[in-house]
Amino acid sequence: MKKKIFILLIIIMITISWAEPNHNLGIALGVASGAGFSYRHFNDTFGYQINFVAIGTKKNFYVPIGFKAMRPFHDIGFSKAYYFAASSVLVDIGVESDNKPLFSIGGGIGMEYTIKGNLKFSLDLPLTIVDIFKTSSEETRSIIFPIPEISLHYNF
Repeated sequence: MKKKIFILLIIIMITISWAEPNHNLGIALGVASGAGFSYRHFNDTFGYQINFVAIGTKKNFYVPIGFKAMRPFHDIGFSKAYYFAASSVLVDIGVESDNKPLFSIGGGIGMEYTIKGNLKFSLDLPLTIVDIFKTSSEETRSIIFPIPEISLHYNF
């Protein structure tokens, strides 16, 4: 199963890299929009980002998947400011898991900087609501925190 997911991810990355400009591949870390390998498309009016990774052992195998929709409000060439809405789900599909997904949503502002050439760094500051469906326990409440997110992308 792990090898199939890895091969599928490589095929998707190769296919995306042949696409038109303004497409980005990289790595992202966050709660509201998920973590892992990242595909991002960002033009002058709209952008979106998809994050995915599968990691773990046979006992606990985690699959975080996330999506972010972005709208720029300031662009000066080497940097871009935007607001966004994001959602993610964390699923444990391991042998010893209870198979209860953990859903998170968030929204906020972010900034993208061109480090050098086609390498871009993004810092996002969302207000994140973790466990919106209260799957971990019926007695606990959803957690609301400003949890920063970062990503590093290569623009094609």
